[in-house]
Amino acid sequence: MLLPALVLIAFGGHALFKLLWDVKAGEWLTIVTDLAITLVRVLSAIAISTVIAVPIGVWIGSNPRLSKYLMPVTQIAASFPSRSSSQISTSSSYSSAATCNGAPWC
Repeated sequence: MLLPALVLIAFGGHALFKLLWDVKAGEWLTIVTDLAITLVRVLSAIAISTVIAVPIGVWIGSNPRLSKYLMPVTQIAASFPSRSSSQISTSSSYSSAATCNGAPWC
């Protein structure tokens, strides 16, 4: 059982090496730039959502009256996967082709 796994890992590593060997320097610059832009966007989204969500959560948690009404709503919202809620929020303002750039897995 271990030998087939090692063979598959070696084959995948070799295929990855061949694929990356053909990438030119200008393309690497584009890849690194796009990765940096993506990192900034993700960290910005986390920072903005934290600045919004933490005070609201503290407000709800420290107010028993609000907690009585809003805790069930937050529990229901927390049960949905984040991917499904992002599709609901983006589908109203963007077309799926614009948000997925035509990717087949979206």
